[in-house]
Amino acid sequence: MKTIVVLDDKDHALKQIEYVFPKGELNSYNIFHFDTFELFNKQKVNHIDIIFLDFFLSKDRLYGIDILPNVKAHILVFFSSKKALSDAIAQKAIEGGFYQFKDVYSVQKLKGTLENSELQRVL
Repeated sequence: MKTIVVLDDKDHALKQIEYVFPKGELNSYNIFHFDTFELFNKQKVNHIDIIFLDFFLSKDRLYGIDILPNVKAHILVFFSSKKALSDAIAQKAIEGGFYQFKDVYSVQKLKGTLENSELQRVL
């Protein structure tokens, strides 16, 4: 089984990811949702294939970019409703030499809908 982690203080991202994930492939993943970085750290999820990271984790009062040194995954997806902010921190992650990620993406989380063609293309 592969592992997906959604690190977002709200659950809309999780619902959107589950909705647009390619049908038939979702069953081959364990999906974990954490609404705080503290809970993510306590769980100690190993071998993360894809991590979705919100721009700002309000419950922790942390920005996604701040926790990158403590996260390891094959694919990192900044997933925020503010596309320009996701783009900016994705670029910082790439420039900052965070080599624990094979690929880094920025995708806009769309509020009020489950459909997201940009997310579907990444997945």
